[in-house]
Amino acid sequence: MTESVVLAVVAGMAFSAIAWAYRAGAAHGIATCFAAVGMGLAGVLWFGVRSFLGADAPGLEAPPLVWYWGVANGLAQGYIVYLFRIGLQHGPLAPLWCASSLMFVTPAVYAVGLLGERLNGFQIAGMLAAFACVVAASLGQREDNAPRATGLKQKLAYLVMLVVLMVLNGLGGAILKYMAATEWHGAPLNPRFNNCYMLGVYGALLVWVGTAAIRTGRPAAGLGRVTGYATLAGAGSVIGMALTSLVSRLAGGTGFAIIAVSAVLTGSLITSFGFQERRGRAWWATVALAVAAVILFNRGGSSSL
Repeated sequence: MTESVVLAVVAGMAFSAIAWAYRAGAAHGIATCFAAVGMGLAGVLWFGVRSFLGADAPGLEAPPLVWYWGVANGLAQGYIVYLFRIGLQHGPLAPLWCASSLMFVTPAVYAVGLLGERLNGFQIAGMLAAFACVVAASLGQREDNAPRATGLKQKLAYLVMLVVLMVLNGLGGAILKYMAATEWHGAPLNPRFNNCYMLGVYGALLVWVGTAAIRTGRPAAGLGRVTGYATLAGAGSVIGMALTSLVSRLAGGTGFAIIAVSAVLTGSLITSFGFQERRGRAWWATVALAVAAVILFNRGGSSSL
């Protein structure tokens, strides 16, 4: 398996730690914003050091465009948390989870439609398998007593929200593709200023979720438990984002698709064996399609990093 595919798979596994922290924290009455604060703090610390400390730190040389895009994506990620809360008041979890997991669609459309990148037959088949994997995983989500949108106006609003959720969650991937195609003083912005971009993302996210945490108030769970879940989410997010920037230049957004199916597969395994959820037909379909997608992407070829 090529190095780039391996890195994308590991990135997806790292991102699944966020879902684990959210799920385990919720079981102890800990709002997701507290785990997200851990993500923001870890990201600001890690990428702040890499951006401004050291002989080759690029922070002072980064053009304003890098910071603008980083802050914009960070605010978008914070808004996604808000959309989940609103969406669950009007509909079930599965469509929301599906829309957010289709984060590879936005960079793929941008890469193929605007950058002129092309996919071969194996890569196209991998994209289709990845899409089917996410849908199958969403169908396997439990929907006990879930609300349903009623009335044409409410259903249309819910549909628009799902589309916005999918686009915003893939915004970061599209920005990384844009930075890879944009030069600054003779060199692409990606990977030259990736650490600065990530610092902008996590800085804006920390402001958003930190404000939400203050408004929510101190959770009933002990400080040690809250810190543990925040640390888990922070580690998973930083590792995942660092690896994502390395595979962002793969053709047609295939790197993001591999990350998505890896995260879905890891999450399915965690919920099944870690939280003892039933393994039905949707679960088995998710596993099979995830494996098929990764194999197809690997057969389709990925340039060495």
